[in-house]
Amino acid sequence: MKKQQRTVDLGGRKVTYTLQQKAVKRMNLRVKPGGLISLSVPRRVSAAAADRFLLSKASWLLQALEKMEHLPEKDRIPPSWSDGKTVLLLGRPLRLTVTEGAPAAWVEEDRLRVTVPHPEDEALIHRTLAKAWDWWCRETFSESMERQLPPLRVLGAAEPRLRLRTMTSRWGSCSWAKGNITLNRLLLTAPMPVVDYVVLHELCHLLRHDHSPAFYALVERWMPDWRQRRAALKTLRDVECP
Repeated sequence: MKKQQRTVDLGGRKVTYTLQQKAVKRMNLRVKPGGLISLSVPRRVSAAAADRFLLSKASWLLQALEKMEHLPEKDRIPPSWSDGKTVLLLGRPLRLTVTEGAPAAWVEEDRLRVTVPHPEDEALIHRTLAKAWDWWCRETFSESMERQLPPLRVLGAAEPRLRLRTMTSRWGSCSWAKGNITLNRLLLTAPMPVVDYVVLHELCHLLRHDHSPAFYALVERWMPDWRQRRAALKTLRDVECP
């Protein structure tokens, strides 16, 4: 995994980038905070070929550098979504595979495939994947709600509206007075039995607005193993989602 610093002239602007030759299948160009440029290439690709690749991306690269330079300091966060990254989806580790094409994302066997017009643009990969992620969240969480709500409806629970958020301290919340249940987008990384537990937990709050023994008795009535499912959530504290 040899690294070297190289400089190329992009139409009058000289830029320095870090070239790394390693076991990858395609070239991967990134712009990091402070205008740092890195290019990973397969081991068989020469430094001269890497320079030519960078020149072929000159227009995109100069625009990316300009945007980075005008970002507020607090927003200069390096994108973390690139080809080869492992993403958890319903407990399954999937390898993110990025290729050129119209914006789209789908699951194919053990891969999470994303196509974007510029595969080197991690921000675009992130936006494309986030849009698909929200759709998968709504489909998955809504199905869980519809499956688990009927017995609670008999007890007086009204059908709630589903909201999505990326939260740092909670997997879900219930605004019972407004009829809203909010679920953490990160929950889609959990296995389906764990998703079902969080959904049932919030549905039960439509009837019991606290965490009293009576509330947990209600949860246990339909999910006797809820403690084991809740314990599984602790393993997901450091996961990421788009």
